[in-house]
Amino acid sequence: RFGGGMSGPSMGAMRVRGTGARSGAAGGRHTIRGAPRRDNRSPRGKNLACNATSILVNSTSGKMGFATAESVVMAGLDLVPVSFAAIEAKERISVENVPVDVYPIGERDEVIEEVKAKHPDLLVIDFTLPDAVNSNAEFYVRNGIPFVMGTTGGDREKLVRDVSESGNYAVIAANMGKQIVALQAMLQYAAKEFPGAFSGYKLDVVESHQSTKVDTSGTAKDIVTSFNELGMPCEEEDIVKVREAKQQMEQMKVPEEYIN
Repeated sequence: RFGGGMSGPSMGAMRVRGTGARSGAAGGRHTIRGAPRRDNRSPRGKNLACNATSILVNSTSGKMGFATAESVVMAGLDLVPVSFAAIEAKERISVENVPVDVYPIGERDEVIEEVKAKHPDLLVIDFTLPDAVNSNAEFYVRNGIPFVMGTTGGDREKLVRDVSESGNYAVIAANMGKQIVALQAMLQYAAKEFPGAFSGYKLDVVESHQSTKVDTSGTAKDIVTSFNELGMPCEEEDIVKVREAKQQMEQMKVPEEYIN
């Protein structure tokens, strides 16, 4: 079981179990980066020019987005008082006593021009919904805004392709915990160097997240990909999603205070 996230085990837990028969044979590089614009004044490959200091969190209406916005304020960083959501009319919320105006998606093209004028050093952190991943990324790329995509789902191949071809700065990651990122990197390395090493073994993956998470854990899917290359077959539909509090506490051992 792997637990992690910005505020404790509630952000996600996963259990991976491999079972091998006696006759069986005896990474994840988590962060995906687009092709950034290089600082031509520096030697190639040495430095990248990115000086973003104003942070817009999209969307502060969700739990992860709101928690991220709180962290931005508590860290003493400049939280842009604007966000976007699938709503009918503008709303105002308070994030650590900072008033943030949340605009409908349909108004974002007009609003973002004002934001860029006031905050030329803008960076966006995206924690929205799976079905908004690609359209949001296209929006950031179109406006030349560097972004961090923590939202899972969407067409990931198109996402990476769009960012790479644009030359826009982006960090795309299904998990932001450095220990999980390290584990994924190790698994990807093992899959590359020792393909089929676990052939003959069976893999079961169970992942736990808050009840509002509608898609399968991106971390689980990434790890399964590496294990597939290592010879342990497991499809995305085989991943068991746990969203009920009782099962999370009893089966996954998630502390009650971290449920949802």
